[in-house]
Amino acid sequence: MKNWFPLGEFELLVVSDGVLDLDAGSVFGVTPRVMWEPLVGPLDEEYRLPVGLNCLLVRAQGKLILIETGVGNKDTRIPAGTGVDQAGTLVEDMARHGIRPEEVDIVINTHLHFDHCGYNTTYRDGKLALTFPRARYVLQKGEWEEANHPNERTRASYLRENLEPLDGSGQLELVEGEAEVVKGVRILPAPGHTAHHAIVEVASAGQTALYIGDAYPGASASRGSVACRCALPAAGPRAHADGGRQAEVGGAMSTGHASSLRRTALYAQHVAL
Repeated sequence: MKNWFPLGEFELLVVSDGVLDLDAGSVFGVTPRVMWEPLVGPLDEEYRLPVGLNCLLVRAQGKLILIETGVGNKDTRIPAGTGVDQAGTLVEDMARHGIRPEEVDIVINTHLHFDHCGYNTTYRDGKLALTFPRARYVLQKGEWEEANHPNERTRASYLRENLEPLDGSGQLELVEGEAEVVKGVRILPAPGHTAHHAIVEVASAGQTALYIGDAYPGASASRGSVACRCALPAAGPRAHADGGRQAEVGGAMSTGHASSLRRTALYAQHVAL
């Protein structure tokens, strides 16, 4: 069993929704293959790269907060070139730590792509329902509107079954710009991957951690490139640079696609496994 990571008076724990297989070209964007291939190991027969589906639990101010919910366990449409055979383990992984969905007080989504909010909902008795029945679901208002009115480019990544039970539930909390969820846990705009993508800052007793979602798309960003999946590629490098500065001053960073939470300056959800 993994240990909770202390951050001042708070505690952090990475829990996994399993593994997502992504088309390698979409992960590394315009970066030449010769630059990234030695870093990631072999691809599968469909030229896909296995990446983590890491979500973050935060114990803060008497609340249990879950950041991101992965792909989920619904039998649903997925974007072409994507594999989810090894995904859908979030609730199971939480159970290994003695945590039930009913115990989660707040769910935060950095954005609403299918691989970051899939376990927001689940099928219960044949009907779509909220996976975390007591939780407030907090996200950017602009992202909610984009997800509900996608264009030709974004439609494949936004799935209605991840959104519908929230609408009219009374548990959806839409914020605009910077917002404090509880004291010490803030949502901060970080446009680039989507127009309303956000990151989450967790700060206590002089220590700071960032969960940066897809603002810093793994190994490709470390070489200054922007993933093809960015809705606003021109904004991407600025978000990446801001994340890098946070790491340099001693903050912790966690993204959605890395293999695990480690005691280093960079805690990485989509880095190659």
